[in-house]
Amino acid sequence: MLTIKSPLCTIVEGNSKIEVTIKEDQTEKKLWYIVDNRMQDYLTYNLADAYIVGILIYAMSKKHKIISEIPISESLYFSLVKYLIPFLTHINNGLFFIEIEAPLFAGKYDSKYVGTGISCGVDSLSTIVYHGVNELCPNYKIDTLTLLNTGYYGIEDNSSRLYNKYVKQSEDFSLNNGYHFLTVDSNIASLTKYKFLTAHTFLTCSCILLFQKYFKRYYYASGYSVYNFEANFDDSAYYDIFLLKCISTNNIEFISSCTTMKRIEKISMLIQKPQICDSLYVCTSGNPPYNCGKCEKCVRTLLAFDSLGKIDCLPKTFDKSMYLKNRVYYIAFMLRSRRNQIFYKEIYQNFKCNHIRIPVFAYFLHKPFRFELIVFKAKLVKSRIVRYFLHR
Repeated sequence: MLTIKSPLCTIVEGNSKIEVTIKEDQTEKKLWYIVDNRMQDYLTYNLADAYIVGILIYAMSKKHKIISEIPISESLYFSLVKYLIPFLTHINNGLFFIEIEAPLFAGKYDSKYVGTGISCGVDSLSTIVYHGVNELCPNYKIDTLTLLNTGYYGIEDNSSRLYNKYVKQSEDFSLNNGYHFLTVDSNIASLTKYKFLTAHTFLTCSCILLFQKYFKRYYYASGYSVYNFEANFDDSAYYDIFLLKCISTNNIEFISSCTTMKRIEKISMLIQKPQICDSLYVCTSGNPPYNCGKCEKCVRTLLAFDSLGKIDCLPKTFDKSMYLKNRVYYIAFMLRSRRNQIFYKEIYQNFKCNHIRIPVFAYFLHKPFRFELIVFKAKLVKSRIVRYFLHR
């Protein structure tokens, strides 16, 4: 059984710290979130919504009933119990149906802001263009950008130091482009220890649900288009369009943004807005704002620009000369990957549609990138471990 106690909100070094005790059988854990003190009046920390969404997968994996001393939004309770929990048990046999016991809240706040995340990646920047710069409906137009420490930067010691490197990049972008900026630090990732890909939507929305007096609408940048919808627990991005509906409340609507666009289409849209595109940062090396050009995310982004015939439109955060010098190796990787990876299949098709010549040599070249070797070694180790246990 997991019991959510009444939370406390204290002022720590100019910030508001929300701390809630979660009791697991006889063990107590502290879940906390830290936000700028200026946001205190907008906080809805006395609702259990944020905490329940954040720990839901953990509770289901342990067969723990959730009991909350504080209310949960009625619409959220309805969606979790009737739809999301049954759905999750069907797509992952390691999750179990659980009960949620909490008072119900049906109140309405006067929230008025519209937000999305700002990592400066393709998905976040395309959301800002599509629902910010180009949005014609005032009630749906983005005015606030967020950066949240919920596991992307690692879970050891909360990884606050690495997270803070990204804050400056995101804050500068927000200020330079006329958006409000909101950041949240939390230990939710280190507390739950989820695999980030399986739970990133739950973790992010956990933070946003603390601001139901601020946000009326929040766009979650889609990683896959709706055409690739899949009931696949490996990555919550596959079923975001369903998940976000289930964790919306009377006060905040979560929307999967740009979900009808393929990644190539998002990049094409970004190229039309150079001021936004110049901030593009997709790299996994952890050195913003510069892209290494060698990690998998950099490789596929460079190839996407090339497939559009727009390599000259690359942001200054990329080393164009390095790409051109090694172009044949990048294209060879695309050819190897196009059969089993959606993004590279789209890029390959784009090369063909735009009649951009693929060097013949690339079809025969096999010089792996470093990240390919890392993945190969991981698979090799995993297969050896599996064989060991099978033949004991």
